[in-house]
Amino acid sequence: HEIISGSDAGQIGVDLYFHHCNPDVFRAVIKEHAGLYDLYVVTPFCHPSVSRSLNAIPKHRLLQVARPPVLGGTAYVSQRFDEEVTNALLQIKERIGKYDSFKLIFPEKRGHPEEIKDAFVDFCSTGGISCTIEPGIEKDTVQNGTAFFVITDNDLIEIVKQTEAKGFRIGNEVGIVSYNETPMKEIIRNGITVVSTDFKQMGKEIRQFIETRKFIQKNIPTKVIVRNSL
Repeated sequence: HEIISGSDAGQIGVDLYFHHCNPDVFRAVIKEHAGLYDLYVVTPFCHPSVSRSLNAIPKHRLLQVARPPVLGGTAYVSQRFDEEVTNALLQIKERIGKYDSFKLIFPEKRGHPEEIKDAFVDFCSTGGISCTIEPGIEKDTVQNGTAFFVITDNDLIEIVKQTEAKGFRIGNEVGIVSYNETPMKEIIRNGITVVSTDFKQMGKEIRQFIETRKFIQKNIPTKVIVRNSL
């Protein structure tokens, strides 16, 4: 995503590029800008061509962030999507257990980490929880007695709208757990429960690396913030 330019009089210039988890766009951005910057801060994703593209960047100039690194031997500040998510869900198992079923809304082919699905299935199978994985929200998706684990904010809003249109109460007849904390989730319908890494801490670690270039390989823990939606 983010490519950092050299500093001038204490200032750090930043050029920002988006790849949208598209391997062709990712490859083109790296190819076009390899060798132009002092430091590259990149959010990788799981695709065979990504590590090959990153090989064009000297390892000492590369910081992989947000997702597990795909190229070894470089600095990274990352989060885990497998056992970290499973452990987070275990912390709210009793709340999830109030509902008849637990649904993961996971849009396909959008670049979301597949490990989240594995963590969800592992949690449900270990806890004996009835569960399904669906790619999106249909008009009959929201039912009484269902808890949702939702990845995108668009699907979160749609669940809230359907729940209220059907006369259900969030946190009672319908439960919601959202992935990734954002400020709006503190206030939507008296608060949405989230499973999220600490992005402020991740940002501090990234900033420290940019300023000091001190080598780092660190995973930021995933946590649960319990609010009224569950």
